[in-house]
Amino acid sequence: MSTKLNTFHYQIPTNIIFGADTIKELPNLAQRFSKKVLVLYMKDIPCVKGIINDLCEKGFLVTEFYNISPNPFTNEVEDAVGLAKKANCELIVAIGGGSVIDTAKAVSILMTNEGKTWDYTIEMGDERRKVINNPIPLIAVPTTAGTGAEVSQNAIITHPKTKNKGPIRSVESCPKYAIIDPKLHLSMPKHLTIATGFDAFTHAFEKFLGQEYFSYIDAISFDAMKNVVNNLEKVVSNPEDIDARGEMAWASTQAALCVLAESYESGLHVFSLPLSGLFKVPHGEALALVMPFVIQELIKIRPDRVSKLLNVFVPEIEVFKLNEKERCTRCVKEIESWLKRLGLNRQLSDYGIAESDLEKCSFITNKPRLLAAWGRDVSNDDVQNFLRLVL
Repeated sequence: MSTKLNTFHYQIPTNIIFGADTIKELPNLAQRFSKKVLVLYMKDIPCVKGIINDLCEKGFLVTEFYNISPNPFTNEVEDAVGLAKKANCELIVAIGGGSVIDTAKAVSILMTNEGKTWDYTIEMGDERRKVINNPIPLIAVPTTAGTGAEVSQNAIITHPKTKNKGPIRSVESCPKYAIIDPKLHLSMPKHLTIATGFDAFTHAFEKFLGQEYFSYIDAISFDAMKNVVNNLEKVVSNPEDIDARGEMAWASTQAALCVLAESYESGLHVFSLPLSGLFKVPHGEALALVMPFVIQELIKIRPDRVSKLLNVFVPEIEVFKLNEKERCTRCVKEIESWLKRLGLNRQLSDYGIAESDLEKCSFITNKPRLLAAWGRDVSNDDVQNFLRLVL
């Protein structure tokens, strides 16, 4: 089913504050909730010290937690919860990228709800715990432009034993405020700028190429993808370009707003998650690895959508004479060229992933999500065959 008039649910629970120097508003926002604050961050984020000092100078009792992995584990969430409860924290401030903000979302849930972190992931199926009590409030301060975690309802957490990555999806855990200050992104290293920027593109891609689509989400997702394509290479070549940084920050948020629509996905993230969980491939890079075979599959089942995707890369006036098949072929070439320019045209073997690893990947790949995305069953053998294409 694919019509503009399909029914969908859409809620924006987060108050977005966007613009250069908006980080100065953090203390005033925080005091609306509590003076007892848990600040989550990673050690290598340059702006953190100044933000924490500002909170302390204004009388906040700050508890710090920074033991967070790039693909955060359940035990890290639970360690942070224990620390926060001991300090009687009533507010969380998350400063960082998706790993930090996702960890903060899970912490906010467990501060007021029973059970363990993994209990709340969709990997638990029918046994998944529901969020009964309101999580403690969270203010997100993203320092990357990619995950959109500052406005989304998703938190991706890794199981320490199986290395499986499980999303927690709960609108209740969305941040109360998102302070999106592009100046905080200026110190982002090149590799992180590229990986997170491509991640932003894929969030919009997921909804644009999903089994259902809607005019409202189409407009946001198309604009988000175009903003990334037009600005990512600019910030890679000139990291101090605050205008391009601002466009990337907004594209990331736009793409995450698409994710808030409770509709289907394209299958891209489903294939990427085992690569990050098992082999620690950075999330954005894992998405780039699986893009080649996912886009080819989407051409088979949704050629009209891939045809429209071409205009993210090329003005319509240049390709209006092409038929649908030709447009799809051109779209694949444009994506391949873009990934090459970004240095994301890699293979699984570049990350030490071998033929013998494919079975493990297929075992933890979420087949029900692929069924929903593609409208057909995908077996473990199918998953291995797909991955073999980019080995």
